[in-house]
Amino acid sequence: MIDKIKKIKVVREAARLVKPFLEKIVAIEAKLASKWASSSHKRLLWIQWGLPPQPEYFDHHIDLFFQWRATRNPLWLERGVFSQLALSSGGVVLELCCGDGFNARNFYSLSLSLRNNLT
Repeated sequence: MIDKIKKIKVVREAARLVKPFLEKIVAIEAKLASKWASSSHKRLLWIQWGLPPQPEYFDHHIDLFFQWRATRNPLWLERGVFSQLALSSGGVVLELCCGDGFNARNFYSLSLSLRNNLT
């Protein structure tokens, strides 16, 4: 048991020494991934809405990963936030014709039971 405790202390000390390096590496990775995701969603917006035929609904991940970052305008979140405030906790929501289901999945599902089909 004492050997196990000593091993744990050694591992913790090694992790403490390596943490700053790992943190910097992963922070760089996260920044690159964020820029890549924003750029790819910008291209997706151009392709979906710039070339015919246009889609039947808007992919809100474009808002999340590109437009919010580019414009810093959070108004696209209002529908999800205010609708969630109006719904009773523990209720059931039937999701029909809701496009990509972004608001139902990311707002309403936190406090409600979602139904996205009739079966």
